[in-house]
Amino acid sequence: MKICRFCGAENADDALFCNQCGKRMENVCPVCGANLAENARFCSHCGTPVLTPAASATAPNGTSALGDATSRQSAPDGAPVRQGASDDARKRTAAAAQRVLGLTGNALALLAALTVFIFVFFIGSTVTGNAGLSGVVSSALTDLPANNLWYYFKDAYTDVEDLLAQSSFYPGYYPTTLYLATVIGTVAGAVALVATTVFFILAVVRYLRNVAGKTEKSPVAFALSAFFSFLLGALLFLSAERFLLDASGSAGMSIDISAENVLNQATVAGICLGSIFLFFALACLLVRNLLGGRISVTGTALSALGGALAVAVFAMLAYGTVSAGFKDLSSRMAITTGFAPILQLAGQISSSFGSDYIPTQYAEILNEVLVGSAVGAAAQLAASIAGIFLLTSLFHALSGKRTNPLPAAIVTFVLVILAAAFSIYATERTQELMELYGSFGPNADANLTVPILVCVFAFLSLALSVAVIVIAAVRAKNAPPAQAAA
Repeated sequence: MKICRFCGAENADDALFCNQCGKRMENVCPVCGANLAENARFCSHCGTPVLTPAASATAPNGTSALGDATSRQSAPDGAPVRQGASDDARKRTAAAAQRVLGLTGNALALLAALTVFIFVFFIGSTVTGNAGLSGVVSSALTDLPANNLWYYFKDAYTDVEDLLAQSSFYPGYYPTTLYLATVIGTVAGAVALVATTVFFILAVVRYLRNVAGKTEKSPVAFALSAFFSFLLGALLFLSAERFLLDASGSAGMSIDISAENVLNQATVAGICLGSIFLFFALACLLVRNLLGGRISVTGTALSALGGALAVAVFAMLAYGTVSAGFKDLSSRMAITTGFAPILQLAGQISSSFGSDYIPTQYAEILNEVLVGSAVGAAAQLAASIAGIFLLTSLFHALSGKRTNPLPAAIVTFVLVILAAAFSIYATERTQELMELYGSFGPNADANLTVPILVCVFAFLSLALSVAVIVIAAVRAKNAPPAQAAA
């Protein structure tokens, strides 16, 4: 025989609800169905507030979490029992749906991490474009070899040695720029490989522990970190090889050249597939938390927008921030590169003097290009690493987790501004170098559009990160104790 813990009435051993007050006999969570301790005030599994028998008995106007006790006792034909059972059934169904969405989201996130882990070994770039000369299109540009990240771990250094062996005399500046540009490519490839692999392994371990019931933590954060390690690593690799050449003229013969270095198809496929899996993973988790009422729509939207702006920042850095050119009545030419290619260009100019001596008028500008490009490349590398944590934090908020993207946003913002500032510096010095060398005419002009846009987008991303923190703090302050603790 069971004794009702609310009214003390005697009930059959198999009774689920009291035959006098209609309340549930066992102390279970009304939302997720988990067993609760006798005096529990909140569910230890989902954080839902529950009332103890004492609290229920002293509730104002004789009411409790399950309704008015007096009306339940006086309701005819056992209506309280049926109403309570119906409510419990709906809550159990909602809890089951949330569990399914959570498991599906975790599985899709792991699949995204697996996808980028596979494709990270195929990161590379290729050259697209054409060269038109007097109406004849040359395939020389499109026939240029495509490089992948493995090239920078061995063959790139061999190529530098072979290039240096072709010249008997050259200034020390020349091999310095060549090796430094190669090191930039090597570091970019290493960051992509190591970071993606490490975060993928952590995601797998977290997922297996979650499935085994050893932890309630989701693998989504590590999966996001793996994806953004792959994405930013690929963009960093592209910036180490990036060039865009656009030239045309009609002096004596018609010239039309357009060529650029872009990510290869395998890298693009990895980005697209990983994005699709992550989109549906975050969608499942977002719906789960909307059903549970544990998410701020405004904060979520701002997090997504801030993340999109941050991705745009790194895409523009990879596009090339060092841009210069000239234009006159009969011809025009423009080049856009990253820090590493501009180093190679400066090194080629220094080697044209054919001795170990660089004329005084060139030495200062060449050294400024070297310093500006080296510091800018280091700032871009550090910004990419910080960006992994920033993007993880912003997009993890879409899964309903409370994150604090502000520290990573501040560090990323400072480093991006530094990289943009040195790209402007390198652009202006490159423009002076090309004018002095004679490659550009008197109408030479530096293009600072991309660095300025990088600064603007970085600031907006930082501002949105601050807004996300403020909204989360206000929501936590106004939320009930159970939600604040969840």
